[in-house]
Amino acid sequence: MDLAKSSNGSLEREARRKRIVLNQSQKDTLQAWFEKNPYPGIAARDQLAKEIGIPEPRIQAMLLFLLSALVLLTQPLGYLEAEMKTYSHRTTPSACTLVMCSSVESGLPGRDGRDGREGPRGEKGDPGLPGAAGQAGMPGQAGPVGPKGDNGSVGEPGPKGDTGPSGEVGAPGMQGSAGARGLAGPKGERGVPGERGVPGNAGAAGSAGAMGPQGSPGARGPPGLKGDKGIPGDKGAKGESGLPDVASLRQQVEALQGQVQHLQAAFSQYKKVELFPNGQSVGEKIFKTAGFVKPFTEAQLVCTQAGGQLASPRSAAENAALQQLVVAKNEAAFLSMTDSKTEGKFTYPTGESLVYSNWAPGEPNDDGGSEDCVEIFTNGKWNDKACGEKRLVVCEF
Repeated sequence: MDLAKSSNGSLEREARRKRIVLNQSQKDTLQAWFEKNPYPGIAARDQLAKEIGIPEPRIQAMLLFLLSALVLLTQPLGYLEAEMKTYSHRTTPSACTLVMCSSVESGLPGRDGRDGREGPRGEKGDPGLPGAAGQAGMPGQAGPVGPKGDNGSVGEPGPKGDTGPSGEVGAPGMQGSAGARGLAGPKGERGVPGERGVPGNAGAAGSAGAMGPQGSPGARGPPGLKGDKGIPGDKGAKGESGLPDVASLRQQVEALQGQVQHLQAAFSQYKKVELFPNGQSVGEKIFKTAGFVKPFTEAQLVCTQAGGQLASPRSAAENAALQQLVVAKNEAAFLSMTDSKTEGKFTYPTGESLVYSNWAPGEPNDDGGSEDCVEIFTNGKWNDKACGEKRLVVCEF
């Protein structure tokens, strides 16, 4: 027995038993071919089979079905028999009819035509092998953006990363604001005696002293009226010389000098008490602060009403004394100088140019175009500052 033929026959019968369902495109193609040529040859049927993807024997059966239906609807029965014979001769190379047999090369054997009834339904065939994957279609248009999803739960912290390389040293920062006042430091060593102060104003008159010795005779008065002649008196003793008493004058001067020294000592003691702890004395100048902060204009008015002016250090010694007050209060203080008249040219309130300065590096720089006043930091350096800022009020007397 030829196993190959037996196998092919089984496959053909299996294929014949499977039902084929045409999609709309296959139906339209088959109808167009039928309308154009109801009697296609084997070559035309092969071409049609390739176009719609159906085996040629099924194409042949479908065309015969269509032709039969058309004839039954439009022609008498006698004409149908002649038409069937004509179609059989045109479409098959063998002498047998379409119902009985098919082409030897590619046709499938027909059923026994003697039994006109439809045979029993065959068993369901095995599913065919999956076809090759079709080409990927074009991507569709992007859909609308969906609503925002809920926040996800917080993930576990990741492992600690490696330490990065050290960054470059940054540029020096701007001068920071004054910090809170620190604790009082230990008492410093006693400084060198200050310069002698100017003489104070004369004190109030003291109480009357003891009666002094007889003064010298006064100037001779005008002659009086001639009196009556008196009785001659006894001869008196010889009188003292009329020159001033030098010893008495010396005693008076020494007494005055003692009073002056007492007043000077009292004034010096009073001055120390007055300057402690919010004042500093340098030469004939005294710097004094009330411990509060104000804008420049208000600070200037406070000092003017007190009989002084804002601090105007004109030497390193005066600047150092002023710095001690600033450090004690831990607050930057306004100075009296401004450049409000000519930008970049700082002057004293009298209009004089500066005779001393101690600017910080890069100052004055008129940052923001509105720094017309001057402040002194706790390190003694100066910086130009906006006059609307509030700084410690230190007056100069």
